Amino acid sequence: MSLDINAILMNLSFFAMAAVTLGGALGVVLARKVFHSALFLILSFMGMAGLYLLLEAEFIAGVQVMVYVADIAVLILFAVMLTPHRLELKHVAVSNQQRWWALVAVGVFFALLLLPLFAPFFTLNLSPLGLTPTQPVTWQVSSAAPVPNSIQALGAALMGPYVLPFEVLGVLLLAILVGAVFVARDPEEHVEEI
Repeated sequence: MSLDINAILMNLSFFAMAAVTLGGALGVVLARKVFHSALFLILSFMGMAGLYLLLEAEFIAGVQVMVYVADIAVLILFAVMLTPHRLELKHVAVSNQQRWWALVAVGVFFALLLLPLFAPFFTLNLSPLGLTPTQPVTWQVSSAAPVPNSIQALGAALMGPYVLPFEVLGVLLLAILVGAVFVARDPEEHVEEI
């Protein structure tokens, strides 16, 4: 049995990027401070960009980094830093019943998620219920190479007929930043006229 080092490295890279993405997403949910949640969100976005690179979608990875990491996450950080700290919740008591129900929901979700993986190993007689067993899905792996120079064609299309949505997105992000500054300013603070 020969070991394909490229396949091993691809699998290790995939699991590393998946761990970074899921760890960042888990940190977003579990962090107690909004600032730390925003930092974990940046980590999760970077993991997604790494997954796009593994799929040989360099342009999508670059857009992920530029739009989500550089724009949205930094915008969230600005909004968090400019917001008064009195809005931050201190310690909120959570009922233990909610934790148990959440654990049950997560267990059911993962059981349903893993069911297709283990379905071929079980033989169920579903005919008394009027159901017919389905065949497991066999995924076909494409041997075609990625389209060359797709980034140039995509860039020409985005800077040609689709330049207006990019400009609207820039104005939207500017409006969000101005709105965050407006919400964060102190209402008692007097604005000096120039």
